[in-house]
Amino acid sequence: MRFLQQASSESVSRGFGYYEDNRVSDIEQTDKIIYSATVIGSGNKVYEVDINLDKPRTSLCTCPYASGSYIICKHMVATYFKLFEDQAEDFKASRYSRTYLCYEDDEDDYYEDRDYYDDYYSDYSPNREIPEIYDQLLDNYVNNLDKKELIGLAKKRLNSDPDDKFKAYLRTEYNRYKEKYGLDYKTFKTVENEIDHLKNNTDFNYEHFNKSFFSKELKKDILKILAKKNEFSTKILKELRSPFLAAYDDYDWIIENVVPLLSEKEKETLKLAIEDLFAALRYYRFNAYYPKCNLLINIYKLSNFTLEETLSSLLDKCKYDEYLKYVIEDCDDKNALLKLLIQKLEDKEYPVYKKGVSSIFLYIAGTDLYKYSYLLEYVDYYDFLLNHDDKSYKHLVDKSSKMLQKLKDENLDNEHALVIYSVTDDVDNLYKLVSSLNKRYLYDKYLLQLKDKYSEELYNYYYDYSLDLLEKSEGTENYKYVVDVAKKVKKLDGDKVYIKRFVNDLYNSKFAKRRTLFERIRKECNLKSR
Repeated sequence: MRFLQQASSESVSRGFGYYEDNRVSDIEQTDKIIYSATVIGSGNKVYEVDINLDKPRTSLCTCPYASGSYIICKHMVATYFKLFEDQAEDFKASRYSRTYLCYEDDEDDYYEDRDYYDDYYSDYSPNREIPEIYDQLLDNYVNNLDKKELIGLAKKRLNSDPDDKFKAYLRTEYNRYKEKYGLDYKTFKTVENEIDHLKNNTDFNYEHFNKSFFSKELKKDILKILAKKNEFSTKILKELRSPFLAAYDDYDWIIENVVPLLSEKEKETLKLAIEDLFAALRYYRFNAYYPKCNLLINIYKLSNFTLEETLSSLLDKCKYDEYLKYVIEDCDDKNALLKLLIQKLEDKEYPVYKKGVSSIFLYIAGTDLYKYSYLLEYVDYYDFLLNHDDKSYKHLVDKSSKMLQKLKDENLDNEHALVIYSVTDDVDNLYKLVSSLNKRYLYDKYLLQLKDKYSEELYNYYYDYSLDLLEKSEGTENYKYVVDVAKKVKKLDGDKVYIKRFVNDLYNSKFAKRRTLFERIRKECNLKSR
Protein backbone atom coordinates (compact mmCIF):
# COMPACT_ATOMS: atom_id res chain seq x y z
CA MET A 1 0.00 0.00 0.00
CA ARG A 2 2.97 2.35 0.51
CA PHE A 3 3.31 2.61 -3.27
CA LEU A 4 -0.31 3.75 -3.74
CA GLN A 5 -0.15 6.16 -0.80
CA GLN A 6 2.68 8.08 -2.46
CA ALA A 7 0.77 8.41 -5.75
CA SER A 8 -1.92 10.98 -6.47
CA SER A 9 -5.53 9.92 -6.46
CA GLU A 10 -5.74 10.66 -10.20
CA SER A 11 -2.71 8.46 -10.91
CA VAL A 12 -4.20 5.66 -8.82
CA SER A 13 -7.60 5.75 -10.45
CA ARG A 14 -6.23 6.20 -13.97
CA GLY A 15 -3.65 3.46 -13.34
CA PHE A 16 -6.41 1.14 -12.17
CA GLY A 17 -8.26 1.83 -15.42
CA TYR A 18 -5.15 0.92 -17.41
CA TYR A 19 -4.79 -2.26 -15.35
CA GLU A 20 -8.40 -3.26 -16.05
CA ASP A 21 -7.87 -2.58 -19.76
CA ASN A 22 -4.95 -5.08 -19.76
CA ARG A 23 -2.48 -2.46 -20.94
CA VAL A 24 0.37 -3.91 -18.87
CA SER A 25 2.60 -6.63 -20.35
CA ASP A 26 6.09 -8.16 -20.17
CA ILE A 27 6.44 -7.85 -16.40
CA GLU A 28 9.88 -8.97 -15.30
CA GLN A 29 11.67 -8.87 -11.93
CA THR A 30 15.06 -7.25 -12.45
CA ASP A 31 15.98 -7.06 -8.74
CA LYS A 32 14.54 -8.05 -5.37
CA ILE A 33 12.42 -4.89 -5.18
CA ILE A 34 12.45 -3.68 -8.80
CA TYR A 35 10.06 -4.79 -11.53
CA SER A 36 9.97 -3.71 -15.16
CA ALA A 37 7.02 -3.72 -17.58
CA THR A 38 5.64 -2.34 -20.81
CA VAL A 39 2.48 -0.20 -20.63
CA ILE A 40 0.38 1.02 -23.57
CA GLY A 41 -0.67 4.64 -22.99
CA SER A 42 -2.95 7.01 -24.85
CA GLY A 43 -2.76 6.93 -28.62
CA ASN A 44 -1.22 3.42 -28.28
CA LYS A 45 2.09 4.95 -27.20
CA VAL A 46 4.35 2.38 -25.56
CA TYR A 47 6.04 3.32 -22.28
CA GLU A 48 8.76 1.40 -20.40
CA VAL A 49 8.27 1.27 -16.63
CA ASP A 50 10.55 0.32 -13.73
CA ILE A 51 8.91 0.40 -10.29
CA ASN A 52 10.80 0.28 -7.00
CA LEU A 53 8.64 -1.25 -4.26
CA ASP A 54 10.96 -0.05 -1.48
CA LYS A 55 11.41 3.51 -2.78
CA PRO A 56 8.35 4.19 -4.95
CA ARG A 57 9.39 7.73 -5.93
CA THR A 58 12.61 6.42 -7.51
CA SER A 59 10.50 4.44 -9.99
CA LEU A 60 11.00 5.26 -13.67
CA CYS A 61 8.70 5.68 -16.67
CA THR A 62 9.43 6.95 -20.18
CA CYS A 63 6.19 8.98 -20.29
CA PRO A 64 6.63 12.81 -20.35
CA TYR A 65 4.78 13.22 -17.06
CA ALA A 66 7.17 11.09 -14.98
CA SER A 67 10.39 11.76 -16.88
CA GLY A 68 12.97 13.53 -14.71
CA SER A 69 10.76 13.78 -11.62
CA TYR A 70 9.81 11.86 -8.49
CA ILE A 71 6.17 11.64 -9.51
CA ILE A 72 4.40 8.26 -9.56
CA CYS A 73 2.46 8.16 -12.84
CA LYS A 74 -0.55 6.09 -13.82
CA HIS A 75 1.65 3.70 -15.84
CA MET A 76 3.62 2.84 -12.69
CA VAL A 77 0.36 2.35 -10.76
CA ALA A 78 -1.02 0.06 -13.49
CA THR A 79 2.15 -2.03 -13.24
CA TYR A 80 1.80 -2.15 -9.45
CA PHE A 81 -1.81 -3.36 -9.69
CA LYS A 82 -0.73 -6.01 -12.22
CA LEU A 83 1.81 -7.30 -9.67
CA PHE A 84 -0.58 -7.16 -6.72
CA GLU A 85 -3.99 -7.99 -8.12
CA ASP A 86 -5.46 -8.50 -4.64
CA GLN A 87 -4.86 -4.81 -3.92
CA ALA A 88 -6.51 -3.97 -7.24
CA GLU A 89 -9.60 -5.85 -6.07
CA ASP A 90 -9.54 -3.96 -2.75
CA PHE A 91 -9.28 -0.65 -4.60
CA LYS A 92 -12.15 -1.56 -6.89
CA ALA A 93 -14.36 -2.21 -3.88
CA SER A 94 -13.45 1.07 -2.19
CA ARG A 95 -15.33 4.34 -2.57
CA TYR A 96 -12.41 5.85 -4.46
CA SER A 97 -12.78 3.44 -7.35
CA ARG A 98 -15.95 5.20 -8.52
CA THR A 99 -14.67 8.73 -8.04
CA TYR A 100 -12.21 8.98 -10.91
CA LEU A 101 -13.12 6.27 -13.40
CA CYS A 102 -15.43 8.59 -15.32
CA TYR A 103 -12.69 10.12 -17.48
CA GLU A 104 -12.77 9.24 -21.16
CA ASP A 105 -9.65 8.06 -23.00
CA ASP A 106 -9.62 11.17 -25.14
CA GLU A 107 -8.78 13.18 -22.02
CA ASP A 108 -5.44 11.33 -21.74
CA ASP A 109 -3.67 13.93 -23.80
CA TYR A 110 -4.74 16.57 -21.30
CA TYR A 111 -3.44 14.64 -18.32
CA GLU A 112 -0.28 13.68 -20.15
CA ASP A 113 0.53 17.38 -20.56
CA ARG A 114 3.67 17.95 -18.53
CA ASP A 115 2.92 21.58 -17.63
CA TYR A 116 -0.49 20.66 -16.21
CA TYR A 117 0.95 17.98 -13.97
CA ASP A 118 3.82 20.16 -12.82
CA ASP A 119 1.35 22.82 -11.64
CA TYR A 120 -1.34 20.51 -10.33
CA TYR A 121 1.00 18.28 -8.34
CA SER A 122 3.53 20.83 -7.16
CA ASP A 123 2.85 19.66 -3.62
CA TYR A 124 4.10 16.16 -4.50
CA SER A 125 7.42 17.36 -5.79
CA PRO A 126 9.83 17.23 -2.80
CA ASN A 127 12.14 19.88 -4.20
CA ARG A 128 11.53 22.36 -7.01
CA GLU A 129 15.32 22.46 -7.65
CA ILE A 130 15.39 18.83 -8.90
CA PRO A 131 15.80 19.73 -12.60
CA GLU A 132 18.86 21.81 -11.76
CA ILE A 133 20.67 18.96 -10.00
CA TYR A 134 19.48 16.21 -12.37
CA ASP A 135 23.01 15.18 -13.44
CA GLN A 136 24.11 14.80 -9.82
CA LEU A 137 21.02 12.73 -9.00
CA LEU A 138 21.61 10.56 -12.06
CA ASP A 139 25.24 9.95 -11.07
CA ASN A 140 24.20 9.01 -7.56
CA TYR A 141 21.49 6.69 -8.83
CA VAL A 142 23.77 4.92 -11.31
CA ASN A 143 26.63 4.63 -8.81
CA ASN A 144 24.31 2.92 -6.33
CA LEU A 145 23.26 0.25 -8.83
CA ASP A 146 25.04 -3.09 -8.71
CA LYS A 147 26.24 -4.89 -11.85
CA LYS A 148 23.09 -6.97 -12.22
CA GLU A 149 20.86 -3.90 -11.94
CA LEU A 150 22.93 -1.99 -14.47
CA ILE A 151 22.82 -4.87 -16.97
CA GLY A 152 19.07 -5.23 -16.51
CA LEU A 153 18.46 -1.53 -16.98
CA ALA A 154 20.73 -1.32 -20.04
CA LYS A 155 19.07 -4.33 -21.71
CA LYS A 156 15.64 -2.91 -21.01
CA ARG A 157 16.48 0.41 -22.61
CA LEU A 158 18.28 -1.17 -25.58
CA ASN A 159 15.37 -3.51 -26.22
CA SER A 160 12.87 -0.65 -26.28
CA ASP A 161 13.72 -0.01 -29.95
CA PRO A 162 15.88 -2.88 -31.28
CA ASP A 163 16.27 -1.56 -34.82
CA ASP A 164 17.39 1.87 -33.69
CA LYS A 165 19.65 0.56 -30.94
CA PHE A 166 21.22 -2.00 -33.31
CA LYS A 167 22.23 0.75 -35.73
CA ALA A 168 23.49 3.02 -32.95
CA TYR A 169 25.31 0.57 -30.72
CA LEU A 170 25.47 -3.01 -32.01
CA ARG A 171 26.27 -2.95 -35.73
CA THR A 172 30.02 -2.61 -35.19
CA GLU A 173 29.96 -5.32 -32.53
CA TYR A 174 28.01 -7.57 -34.89
CA ASN A 175 30.49 -7.12 -37.73
CA ARG A 176 33.37 -7.83 -35.37
CA TYR A 177 31.58 -10.92 -34.04
CA LYS A 178 30.75 -12.19 -37.53
CA GLU A 179 34.35 -11.77 -38.66
CA LYS A 180 35.67 -13.69 -35.65
CA TYR A 181 33.00 -16.40 -35.28
CA GLY A 182 31.10 -16.42 -38.58
CA LEU A 183 31.93 -20.02 -39.62
CA ASP A 184 31.68 -21.30 -36.06
CA TYR A 185 28.23 -19.78 -35.54
CA LYS A 186 26.99 -21.01 -38.92
CA THR A 187 28.24 -24.56 -38.23
CA PHE A 188 26.67 -24.61 -34.77
CA LYS A 189 23.29 -23.49 -36.14
CA THR A 190 23.53 -26.10 -38.92
CA VAL A 191 24.22 -28.87 -36.38
CA GLU A 192 21.37 -27.66 -34.17
CA ASN A 193 18.93 -27.50 -37.09
CA GLU A 194 19.98 -30.91 -38.47
CA ILE A 195 19.41 -32.62 -35.13
CA ASP A 196 16.07 -30.85 -34.63
CA HIS A 197 15.03 -31.96 -38.12
CA LEU A 198 15.97 -35.57 -37.37
CA LYS A 199 14.02 -35.57 -34.12
CA ASN A 200 10.93 -33.92 -35.56
CA ASN A 201 10.78 -36.04 -38.72
CA THR A 202 11.55 -39.48 -37.33
CA ASP A 203 9.00 -42.15 -36.57
CA PHE A 204 10.65 -45.20 -35.04
CA ASN A 205 8.02 -47.38 -36.69
CA TYR A 206 9.46 -46.99 -40.17
CA GLU A 207 12.55 -44.77 -40.24
CA HIS A 208 15.75 -46.43 -41.50
CA PHE A 209 18.80 -45.65 -39.42
CA ASN A 210 21.51 -46.90 -41.73
CA LYS A 211 22.04 -43.48 -43.28
CA SER A 212 24.43 -40.73 -42.23
CA PHE A 213 22.99 -38.02 -39.98
CA PHE A 214 25.60 -35.38 -41.06
CA SER A 215 27.27 -34.73 -44.40
CA LYS A 216 31.03 -35.26 -44.78
CA GLU A 217 31.58 -31.51 -45.19
CA LEU A 218 29.68 -30.71 -41.99
CA LYS A 219 31.68 -33.30 -40.06
CA LYS A 220 34.92 -31.69 -41.25
CA ASP A 221 33.73 -28.25 -40.10
CA ILE A 222 32.68 -29.68 -36.73
CA LEU A 223 36.12 -31.19 -36.14
CA LYS A 224 37.78 -27.84 -36.94
CA ILE A 225 35.63 -26.03 -34.39
CA LEU A 226 36.03 -28.71 -31.72
CA ALA A 227 39.80 -28.23 -32.02
CA LYS A 228 39.44 -24.49 -31.23
CA LYS A 229 37.86 -25.15 -27.81
CA ASN A 230 35.86 -21.93 -27.84
CA GLU A 231 32.25 -21.18 -26.85
CA PHE A 232 30.91 -22.74 -30.06
CA SER A 233 32.89 -25.94 -29.62
CA THR A 234 31.20 -26.25 -26.20
CA LYS A 235 27.77 -25.66 -27.73
CA ILE A 236 28.35 -28.15 -30.55
CA LEU A 237 29.69 -30.71 -28.08
CA LYS A 238 26.46 -30.38 -26.10
CA GLU A 239 24.36 -30.96 -29.23
CA LEU A 240 26.41 -34.03 -30.20
CA ARG A 241 25.70 -35.60 -26.81
CA SER A 242 22.08 -36.15 -27.89
CA PRO A 243 21.30 -39.85 -27.22
CA PHE A 244 18.99 -39.82 -30.25
CA LEU A 245 22.02 -39.89 -32.60
CA ALA A 246 23.06 -43.26 -31.15
CA ALA A 247 20.17 -44.87 -33.06
CA TYR A 248 22.12 -44.33 -36.29
CA ASP A 249 24.78 -46.55 -37.84
CA ASP A 250 27.40 -43.83 -38.19
CA TYR A 251 27.42 -43.02 -34.47
CA ASP A 252 30.90 -44.52 -34.72
CA TRP A 253 32.00 -41.07 -35.88
CA ILE A 254 30.86 -39.54 -32.57
CA ILE A 255 32.43 -42.34 -30.53
CA GLU A 256 35.73 -41.81 -32.34
CA ASN A 257 35.81 -37.99 -32.41
CA VAL A 258 33.52 -36.69 -29.67
CA VAL A 259 33.47 -39.19 -26.80
CA PRO A 260 37.26 -38.87 -26.17
CA LEU A 261 36.67 -35.17 -25.42
CA LEU A 262 34.23 -36.01 -22.60
CA SER A 263 35.02 -36.56 -18.94
CA GLU A 264 34.30 -39.96 -17.40
CA LYS A 265 31.24 -38.51 -15.70
CA GLU A 266 29.97 -37.11 -19.01
CA LYS A 267 30.54 -40.48 -20.72
CA GLU A 268 28.51 -42.25 -18.04
CA THR A 269 25.74 -39.66 -18.32
CA LEU A 270 25.65 -40.16 -22.09
CA LYS A 271 25.46 -43.94 -21.74
CA LEU A 272 22.58 -43.68 -19.25
CA ALA A 273 20.74 -41.32 -21.60
CA ILE A 274 21.06 -43.82 -24.46
CA GLU A 275 19.82 -46.61 -22.18
CA ASP A 276 16.81 -44.46 -21.25
CA LEU A 277 16.05 -43.93 -24.96
CA PHE A 278 16.27 -47.68 -25.56
CA ALA A 279 13.85 -48.29 -22.68
CA ALA A 280 11.47 -45.69 -24.14
CA LEU A 281 11.35 -47.66 -27.41
CA ARG A 282 10.11 -50.83 -25.74
CA TYR A 283 6.54 -49.97 -26.77
CA TYR A 284 7.46 -49.89 -30.47
CA ARG A 285 6.90 -53.02 -32.52
CA PHE A 286 9.26 -54.89 -34.84
CA ASN A 287 9.84 -51.86 -37.08
CA ALA A 288 11.91 -50.29 -34.29
CA TYR A 289 14.25 -53.30 -34.32
CA TYR A 290 17.00 -51.60 -36.32
CA PRO A 291 17.40 -48.44 -34.19
CA LYS A 292 17.13 -50.55 -31.03
CA CYS A 293 20.04 -52.70 -32.21
CA ASN A 294 22.11 -49.60 -32.97
CA LEU A 295 21.39 -48.22 -29.51
CA LEU A 296 22.43 -51.50 -27.88
CA ILE A 297 25.61 -51.71 -29.93
CA ASN A 298 26.58 -48.16 -29.00
CA ILE A 299 25.83 -48.77 -25.31
CA TYR A 300 28.21 -51.72 -25.56
CA LYS A 301 30.88 -49.54 -27.21
CA LEU A 302 30.60 -46.98 -24.41
CA SER A 303 30.92 -49.66 -21.71
CA ASN A 304 33.97 -51.45 -20.40
CA PHE A 305 32.21 -54.77 -19.88
CA THR A 306 33.96 -57.72 -18.29
CA LEU A 307 33.43 -61.11 -19.95
CA GLU A 308 30.72 -61.97 -17.43
CA GLU A 309 28.97 -58.61 -17.91
CA THR A 310 29.15 -59.15 -21.68
CA LEU A 311 27.45 -62.52 -21.34
CA SER A 312 24.78 -61.07 -19.04
CA SER A 313 24.07 -58.38 -21.62
CA LEU A 314 23.82 -61.00 -24.38
CA LEU A 315 21.34 -63.09 -22.39
CA ASP A 316 19.24 -60.07 -21.48
CA LYS A 317 19.13 -58.76 -25.06
CA CYS A 318 19.42 -62.01 -26.99
CA LYS A 319 16.36 -61.39 -29.16
CA TYR A 320 18.38 -58.76 -31.04
CA ASP A 321 20.44 -60.79 -33.51
CA GLU A 322 22.37 -57.78 -34.82
CA TYR A 323 23.49 -56.99 -31.29
CA LEU A 324 24.48 -60.61 -30.58
CA LYS A 325 26.47 -60.82 -33.77
CA TYR A 326 28.34 -57.56 -33.17
CA VAL A 327 29.25 -58.29 -29.54
CA ILE A 328 30.33 -61.88 -30.16
CA GLU A 329 32.43 -60.91 -33.19
CA ASP A 330 34.04 -58.19 -31.07
CA CYS A 331 34.83 -60.64 -28.26
CA ASP A 332 38.53 -61.58 -28.10
CA ASP A 333 38.01 -64.93 -26.35
CA LYS A 334 34.97 -66.73 -27.73
CA ASN A 335 35.95 -70.04 -26.08
CA ALA A 336 35.96 -68.41 -22.64
CA LEU A 337 32.59 -66.83 -23.40
CA LEU A 338 31.23 -70.22 -24.45
CA LYS A 339 32.45 -72.01 -21.31
CA LEU A 340 30.99 -69.29 -19.12
CA LEU A 341 27.63 -69.58 -20.91
CA ILE A 342 27.42 -73.35 -20.47
CA GLN A 343 28.46 -73.04 -16.83
CA LYS A 344 25.73 -70.51 -16.10
CA LEU A 345 23.08 -72.59 -17.84
CA GLU A 346 24.14 -75.79 -16.08
CA ASP A 347 24.13 -73.98 -12.72
CA LYS A 348 20.70 -72.61 -13.61
CA GLU A 349 21.93 -69.14 -12.78
CA TYR A 350 19.83 -67.95 -15.70
CA PRO A 351 16.30 -69.17 -16.55
CA VAL A 352 16.46 -72.11 -18.96
CA TYR A 353 13.73 -70.50 -21.04
CA LYS A 354 15.82 -67.44 -21.83
CA LYS A 355 14.96 -66.60 -25.42
CA GLY A 356 17.70 -66.78 -28.04
CA VAL A 357 20.25 -68.95 -26.19
CA SER A 358 20.61 -71.15 -29.26
CA SER A 359 21.36 -68.02 -31.30
CA ILE A 360 24.20 -67.17 -28.92
CA PHE A 361 25.61 -70.69 -29.34
CA LEU A 362 25.48 -70.50 -33.12
CA TYR A 363 27.03 -67.03 -33.27
CA ILE A 364 29.90 -68.18 -31.05
CA ALA A 365 30.50 -71.24 -33.21
CA GLY A 366 30.11 -69.32 -36.47
CA THR A 367 31.58 -71.03 -39.51
CA ASP A 368 33.63 -73.34 -37.23
CA LEU A 369 30.53 -75.19 -36.05
CA TYR A 370 32.21 -78.55 -36.74
CA LYS A 371 34.73 -77.74 -33.98
CA TYR A 372 31.86 -77.41 -31.55
CA SER A 373 29.85 -80.55 -32.42
CA TYR A 374 29.02 -81.08 -28.77
CA LEU A 375 27.19 -77.76 -28.91
CA LEU A 376 24.51 -79.08 -31.22
CA GLU A 377 22.84 -80.92 -28.38
CA TYR A 378 22.66 -77.67 -26.41
CA VAL A 379 21.45 -75.80 -29.47
CA ASP A 380 18.57 -78.21 -30.09
CA TYR A 381 17.71 -78.36 -26.41
CA TYR A 382 17.43 -74.61 -26.00
CA ASP A 383 15.83 -74.25 -29.39
CA PHE A 384 13.01 -76.47 -28.14
CA LEU A 385 12.71 -74.51 -24.91
CA LEU A 386 12.50 -71.35 -27.00
CA ASN A 387 10.10 -72.51 -29.71
CA HIS A 388 8.40 -75.55 -28.06
CA ASP A 389 7.40 -76.94 -31.45
CA ASP A 390 7.36 -80.41 -33.03
CA LYS A 391 10.34 -79.81 -35.29
CA SER A 392 12.77 -78.76 -32.57
CA TYR A 393 11.71 -81.63 -30.31
CA LYS A 394 12.10 -84.21 -33.12
CA HIS A 395 15.70 -83.10 -33.53
CA LEU A 396 16.32 -84.13 -29.94
CA VAL A 397 14.43 -87.41 -30.33
CA ASP A 398 16.32 -88.36 -33.50
CA LYS A 399 19.67 -87.81 -31.81
CA SER A 400 18.71 -89.73 -28.68
CA SER A 401 20.42 -86.86 -26.98
CA LYS A 402 21.28 -86.68 -23.31
CA MET A 403 19.37 -83.42 -23.50
CA LEU A 404 16.19 -85.46 -24.07
CA GLN A 405 16.63 -86.99 -20.64
CA LYS A 406 17.40 -83.56 -19.29
CA LEU A 407 14.01 -82.43 -20.63
CA LYS A 408 12.24 -85.23 -18.82
CA ASP A 409 13.96 -84.24 -15.61
CA GLU A 410 12.88 -80.63 -15.98
CA ASN A 411 9.64 -79.34 -14.51
CA LEU A 412 8.46 -78.03 -17.88
CA ASP A 413 5.51 -75.75 -18.45
CA ASN A 414 2.29 -76.87 -20.16
CA GLU A 415 3.24 -75.67 -23.64
CA HIS A 416 6.39 -77.80 -23.72
CA ALA A 417 4.60 -80.77 -22.17
CA LEU A 418 1.87 -80.63 -24.84
CA VAL A 419 4.50 -80.85 -27.58
CA ILE A 420 6.27 -83.78 -25.91
CA TYR A 421 3.00 -85.72 -25.42
CA SER A 422 2.00 -84.99 -29.00
CA VAL A 423 5.29 -85.98 -30.64
CA THR A 424 5.64 -89.14 -28.54
CA ASP A 425 1.95 -89.98 -29.23
CA ASP A 426 1.20 -90.17 -25.52
CA VAL A 427 -2.55 -89.76 -26.14
CA ASP A 428 -3.68 -90.36 -22.57
CA ASN A 429 -1.45 -87.70 -21.02
CA LEU A 430 -2.18 -85.40 -23.94
CA TYR A 431 -5.96 -85.62 -23.43
CA LYS A 432 -5.56 -85.32 -19.67
CA LEU A 433 -3.59 -82.07 -20.06
CA VAL A 434 -5.87 -80.64 -22.78
CA SER A 435 -9.03 -81.33 -20.74
CA SER A 436 -7.49 -79.86 -17.58
CA LEU A 437 -6.56 -76.67 -19.43
CA ASN A 438 -10.04 -76.59 -21.02
CA LYS A 439 -9.09 -74.30 -23.90
CA ARG A 440 -11.07 -74.49 -27.14
CA TYR A 441 -8.01 -73.91 -29.36
CA LEU A 442 -6.24 -76.92 -27.74
CA TYR A 443 -9.18 -79.23 -28.44
CA ASP A 444 -9.12 -78.06 -32.07
CA LYS A 445 -5.34 -78.41 -32.37
CA TYR A 446 -5.15 -82.00 -31.08
CA LEU A 447 -8.60 -83.19 -32.27
CA LEU A 448 -7.30 -85.56 -34.97
CA GLN A 449 -4.77 -87.09 -32.60
CA LEU A 450 -7.30 -87.64 -29.82
CA LYS A 451 -10.47 -88.56 -31.73
CA ASP A 452 -9.81 -92.30 -32.10
CA LYS A 453 -9.69 -92.88 -28.36
CA TYR A 454 -11.60 -89.91 -26.97
CA SER A 455 -14.26 -89.17 -29.62
CA GLU A 456 -17.15 -89.36 -27.15
CA GLU A 457 -15.45 -86.99 -24.71
CA LEU A 458 -14.64 -84.59 -27.53
CA TYR A 459 -18.22 -84.68 -28.80
CA ASN A 460 -19.61 -83.86 -25.35
CA TYR A 461 -17.17 -80.98 -25.02
CA TYR A 462 -18.12 -79.49 -28.40
CA TYR A 463 -21.86 -79.92 -27.84
CA ASP A 464 -21.76 -78.27 -24.41
CA TYR A 465 -19.60 -75.51 -25.85
CA SER A 466 -22.24 -74.84 -28.55
CA LEU A 467 -25.03 -74.65 -25.97
CA ASP A 468 -23.00 -72.09 -24.02
CA LEU A 469 -22.58 -69.97 -27.17
CA LEU A 470 -26.31 -70.05 -27.93
CA GLU A 471 -27.17 -69.29 -24.33
CA LYS A 472 -25.16 -66.07 -24.44
CA SER A 473 -27.24 -64.51 -27.19
CA GLU A 474 -30.79 -64.74 -28.49
CA GLY A 475 -29.74 -63.27 -31.84
CA THR A 476 -27.72 -64.67 -34.71
CA GLU A 477 -24.32 -63.13 -33.79
CA ASN A 478 -22.97 -66.42 -32.35
CA TYR A 479 -24.26 -68.65 -35.16
CA LYS A 480 -20.99 -68.52 -37.09
CA TYR A 481 -19.13 -69.84 -34.03
CA VAL A 482 -21.61 -72.71 -33.58
CA VAL A 483 -21.24 -73.59 -37.27
CA ASP A 484 -17.46 -73.66 -36.80
CA VAL A 485 -17.91 -76.07 -33.86
CA ALA A 486 -20.14 -78.25 -36.05
CA LYS A 487 -17.31 -78.53 -38.59
CA LYS A 488 -15.02 -79.84 -35.83
CA VAL A 489 -17.66 -82.38 -34.78
CA LYS A 490 -17.88 -83.59 -38.37
CA LYS A 491 -14.16 -84.51 -38.20
CA LEU A 492 -14.77 -86.97 -35.34
CA ASP A 493 -15.72 -89.73 -37.83
CA GLY A 494 -15.97 -90.31 -41.55
CA ASP A 495 -19.58 -91.50 -41.64
CA LYS A 496 -21.16 -88.29 -40.35
CA VAL A 497 -22.52 -90.10 -37.32
CA TYR A 498 -21.45 -87.44 -34.86
CA ILE A 499 -22.53 -84.45 -36.96
CA LYS A 500 -26.00 -85.98 -37.46
CA ARG A 501 -26.19 -86.64 -33.74
CA PHE A 502 -25.09 -83.04 -33.12
CA VAL A 503 -27.97 -81.69 -35.25
CA ASN A 504 -30.53 -84.03 -33.66
CA ASP A 505 -29.43 -83.07 -30.14
CA LEU A 506 -29.84 -79.40 -31.03
CA TYR A 507 -33.33 -80.14 -32.40
CA ASN A 508 -34.23 -81.68 -29.06
CA SER A 509 -32.89 -78.69 -27.14
CA LYS A 510 -34.63 -75.40 -26.34
CA PHE A 511 -32.91 -73.89 -29.40
CA ALA A 512 -34.91 -76.03 -31.88
CA LYS A 513 -36.77 -73.02 -33.29
CA ARG A 514 -33.64 -71.35 -34.59
CA ARG A 515 -34.14 -72.38 -38.22
CA THR A 516 -31.46 -70.09 -39.61
CA LEU A 517 -28.87 -71.85 -37.45
CA PHE A 518 -29.80 -75.30 -38.76
CA GLU A 519 -29.80 -74.09 -42.34
CA ARG A 520 -26.27 -72.77 -41.92
CA ILE A 521 -25.04 -76.00 -40.31
CA ARG A 522 -26.51 -78.15 -43.12
CA LYS A 523 -25.03 -75.91 -45.79
CA GLU A 524 -21.52 -75.79 -44.27
CA CYS A 525 -21.45 -79.50 -43.36
CA ASN A 526 -23.11 -80.80 -46.57
CA LEU A 527 -26.11 -82.31 -44.80
CA LYS A 528 -29.49 -83.03 -46.36
CA SER A 529 -32.56 -81.22 -45.07
CA ARG A 530 -34.43 -83.06 -42.40
